[in-house]
Formats: sequence, C-alpha cells, structure tokens
Amino acid sequence: MLLKNGKIYIERGVFARDLRTEEGIIAEVGDLEAVPGEEIIDLEGRTVVPGFNDSHLHLIMNGYNLNQPDLKSARSVDDLIEKCRPFIRENPGTVRNGMFASGWNQDLFEEDRRIPTRQDMDRISTEIPVVLRRTCAHIACANTLAVKMLGIDSGSEQFEGGRFTVGPDGEPDGVFYEGAVKMIMGVIPKPDMQAARKYMLDSMRNAISMGVTSVQSNDLGTFYPNTPDLREMIDSAFRDGVCPVRYHYQAAYPSPDAFLKDCEAGLFDGKYRESLGTVTMGDLKLFKDGTLGARTALMTDDYADMPGEKGTEVLSDGDLCRFIDIAEEYGVRICIHTIGDEAARKTLACFEKHMTRGNPLRHGIIHFQITDREIIEKTVDLGLQVQYQPIFLNYDMYIVESRVGKQLASTSYAFGTFSGLGGDMSFSTDCPVEMLNPFNNIYSAVTRKDLSGYPDGGWNPGERLDVETCIDAYTVGSARCQFQEEYKGRLRKGFAADMAVLDRDIFTCDSVEIKDIRPCMTIAGGRIVYTR
Repeated sequence: MLLKNGKIYIERGVFARDLRTEEGIIAEVGDLEAVPGEEIIDLEGRTVVPGFNDSHLHLIMNGYNLNQPDLKSARSVDDLIEKCRPFIRENPGTVRNGMFASGWNQDLFEEDRRIPTRQDMDRISTEIPVVLRRTCAHIACANTLAVKMLGIDSGSEQFEGGRFTVGPDGEPDGVFYEGAVKMIMGVIPKPDMQAARKYMLDSMRNAISMGVTSVQSNDLGTFYPNTPDLREMIDSAFRDGVCPVRYHYQAAYPSPDAFLKDCEAGLFDGKYRESLGTVTMGDLKLFKDGTLGARTALMTDDYADMPGEKGTEVLSDGDLCRFIDIAEEYGVRICIHTIGDEAARKTLACFEKHMTRGNPLRHGIIHFQITDREIIEKTVDLGLQVQYQPIFLNYDMYIVESRVGKQLASTSYAFGTFSGLGGDMSFSTDCPVEMLNPFNNIYSAVTRKDLSGYPDGGWNPGERLDVETCIDAYTVGSARCQFQEEYKGRLRKGFAADMAVLDRDIFTCDSVEIKDIRPCMTIAGGRIVYTR
C-alpha cells in the first residue's frame, strides 16, 4: 500500500508526503514513486498520525455498556429510573438473572444531587436484582432484592477495602463503596464468554472508529474474574483473525498470593511478547484508593466539603510492597490507580523502598490527579511513568476546589509541570469511565476547558500541553508502557503500520475544533480497518 500526498507526522516539526507499507510494516517514508501492483491511496493533503494507543481502559466493559441503557446522560434519579425500566421490558432475556449497568453521576443531576438508594432502585424492579454502578466504578446502588441476595443486614460487618452505608432505619440503604462494589455486583451472574467476545468486538469497532489501534486493557479481575476462560476467549478471538485492535493485558488480583501463583505458573514469562504480536501479556493492575467524585480518593487532609472524611485506602502499604516485591522478582510491570495526594505519597514511598533503582520495569501510576510540587518531583526522580486522562477535567474542574481546596487544586492535574520536568507520560480514557475518544482527551490537555468551551482561557492554563506533546503521549508514550517504542507509535521505517487519517489538520486547526476531529480512515497492521 502506498499513501500519497499527505501530511504525515514523523516527529515534532517533521512531516512527510508519502508512506509505503509492506506486510504490516512501514517500509518507506518520504517522497515516493508508485511501483507496479501496489494499492495507492491519495490522501489529498490530509493529516496522518500514528494509531492511538489507549494506555488504560476496560475494553470488554465498554462493549457491555454499548449494549446497555445510556446512564451517562441521566440528569436526575427519576431520569435514571426511566432509562432502565423500558430496557428491562424490552430485553427480558438479557436481564433474566438481573440487571447491571454503569455510568450515572449524581454530580450531573440537575436538582437533587444525591446518590440513589435501594428504594430508588426498587422503582426499577422488585422482581430481579438491579445494580447500577457510578461512572467512576467506585460506587454502586442496588435494589432491595440484590441487597438480600448478598445476605447483609443491620448487623453485618463491613467488607475489607470497602463499605456499605445504612439508612435512617439502620438497615443497608443499597449504596456500596470501593471493595464492596465488587461484592454487590457478584449477585448478578456475568454474561458468558460468547457474550464477552461480542462485547470485546463491539468495543474494538468503537476503537477503530476513533483511530485507536492499540489498547492496554484491564479486563482480567475487574468486571470479569481473572480466569483462564477469559484469557482463552481473548486469545482465541485473535487466533481467529477477527480483532482489528492490538491488545495488551492488564490483570488485577485480589491478593499478592493470587498474583504469585500466576507468576509461578509462568503466565508473565514473556510468551506473548512477539515483536509485532497482536496480543501481549502485560501489567499487574492495582488500586491504591478510590475516586474524587466518590470522595474515596485517599487524602492527607480532610475533604474540604466533608470534614472528617479522608477517603479510602483500598490497598494497604504492606500488600502493595509485597506486590512490588513479587513483580520485581518475576519482571512484571505494575500500573497502580492512585488519585488522592496521600495515596500518591504512600505509593511513592513503597516504590522507592521496594523497586529497583531507575525503574527498569517502567512501573507506572494511573490517574495521578491530586498532587503538589513535591509529589510530582518525586515521581519524576523515581522514573515512574504516569498514565493520564486529561478528559477527566471536563467534570473534575467543577468539583476539585470544593473537594480539596483552592491551593491543592492549583497543583493538581499538572500535566504541564510533569511534562516540563521530563516526566514519562502516556494518555488513556479509562473507558468506559469516559468515551473511547482520543480527540476529547487531546482537546482537554491543550485547552484545559470543558467540552462546552468553559472557561475562557482554560482552567489553570499554565498546565496546558501543545498538540505534539499530546500526540506523542498517546502514541510512542503509550508504547513505552509496553516496551514497544522501538517498533510502534511512530510513522517511521520498520515501525508497525498503524495510523489514523484525520478529517482536519490537528496541528493547525483552532484548538476548540480538536474535539470535533474524526478519522476518515484507520489502518492497523497495514490493513484498512475503518473508513468513513
């Protein structure tokens, strides 16, 4: 294949006109002449960037959500209920064992911004268990039947690493936080592997429509248990040749012992690390704390809008240190969800004490939201990677000052400071927390505005990034998380022929237009996998 007459991004300030692919690899870049028999695509001046690589998301969960009611658009408790009731009526086979869906956010409700309770969920159904998870995945609300199926009452002990709350009557009110979310989700049987395969492929089609050609996905141990059946389903789909997206495993474990067992069994021994394989076995995914929206992110000081509350430590320092020791012994990269400033301090202390100096395994922190200058500098000094989600600003800019105070908010979401200090970063969406849309992410990092264009000048505009930095973070930066930056993430000879042809020039258009960009063609492994 020969792509001609384009603006092909090579690196900052460097572009090429033409690009040739052979057997899934970029063979030449420059001013090229066609050879007999090759397919020629006239780019007509369009901009081409490397295929985007989302460095942390939940691919199968996104596909599941694509087949459920849209809870993200709910603007009240009543609206949430009315989105679910018709779905139950119209999909009796799907919900015969219960209904689970994800995406609501009480902070977006227009009036009564409260977390729904079991009494609200009972209005959806009293005949099947109903569990609806907040968009952050760290809070869930359930109906009375689901609570009874879980077997808890006023005298029940709290769950380790999580909690449920009680109502005025002293009984569980159907609201679950952190580790308790997984417990209430467990009352509804998971869809079988055939359904999971459909969800994964639906999600991959969503990805290529957005120019995403690689994903680093935490499906093992989150929505689905970490089982050989799930790994075999994913691997078999690739063996069948039906997957247009490269897939990198991120696996979560309930305990260090469970992780050690799979390490000893050879799961992480590198058997998937072919140079251009479509499946690679990757990271250990951990959770240090919760989220800012749920007030479960672990803070050093009390939440400004909830005195006495400091958040939730999901993973103890002792267990984190043991996870690090095992990962270091078996050569496994760690990526750890860390949002609050106290969670960051504790995470950094554990890494400093237990990881090899220089961080040769490229351990990383996902989110890294609430920070001060000392935390940022320490992270850079330790060589820890950060997997950022700039699109989180679309919502968080409205709550962060009320949650943590103006001073700490001013040093948080500090993409520019981290990059300016030489920090190693990548971009992701944490989909389905946010849509699998790289252009919203880049727009947020470049403008520091919400998707409606507020505020003028951007929120904490000194932390803005330029377009080139964002493209590199989303491509070669994400490839570094996989130790694949020598053959993926750039449009150079010898690299994977993964790229997105854009419908406008992301490097020269008005920054407010970046969110509106879409691919008119996506190429993965030298094959056209999407056109519009």
